Amino acid sequence: MFDSPYDFFALLIAIVALIFARKAINQAAMLRARLDAMEAAWEARLARPPLTPPLPLVLGALALILAIPWWADRRRRARARVLPALAAWPEMARAIGLPGSAIQSVSVDLWGWRAWLRLAYGQTIADVTARIPAIESALGTVHGAVRVFPAWDGKANWCEIRVLGSDTPRTTSRRCG
Repeated sequence: MFDSPYDFFALLIAIVALIFARKAINQAAMLRARLDAMEAAWEARLARPPLTPPLPLVLGALALILAIPWWADRRRRARARVLPALAAWPEMARAIGLPGSAIQSVSVDLWGWRAWLRLAYGQTIADVTARIPAIESALGTVHGAVRVFPAWDGKANWCEIRVLGSDTPRTTSRRCG
């Protein structure tokens, strides 16, 4: 059957090569099947429009869940109302006649906000008090919502401006009639 001793080894190598070739062909077929399945899934995903019924509901619920902590922090909302006034203060100060004044610090509370104002050289609290109607107009508040107080250390070039968002004593004392 085997004429030479090497014929047996040649047959053994051929059998092993056939086994490995069949295994490689099976793996290639499995890989082709996986690629076809992935391609079919991709085509199915592209066939559906991006906002089909489950997705808008999921996105809306996710947006609501992510917005609750932001909305619950009332101080963050209050700061968001104050930031436009802070950004526009240099222009407002020039328009109302207090050029060179700068807001140094801001504190937000339940009724509104207060700002500590550093005045330019030659400006005093009397200048700020005389321009309260112009400050109210520049900030877009109601009449009587801005109040000016001297600084706690008594310096003439510092003052505290109190801006009320809701002036409860004034609104409750008004009578219709």
